[in-house]
Amino acid sequence: MDKYLHKIHQGFESVDYHLDSVKELLNEIIEINEVNGYLKYHNMNVKDFYYSLFELELRLRALRDKLENG
Repeated sequence: MDKYLHKIHQGFESVDYHLDSVKELLNEIIEINEVNGYLKYHNMNVKDFYYSLFELELRLRALRDKLENG
């Protein structure tokens, strides 16, 4: 059981990390000649955030299944 809880805790940490990255990028002042690079980097961070959420969902489902099936 501890293994599942540890993985879920790691999942929350990953989601927090990627969310903070997205927030930081949204607060940056962008120079006009850096817009394309910024958008590419921002999109990559948003994708990482969504992937972290997906991983967390899978870990929560695994815990649910473990609790239901023993």
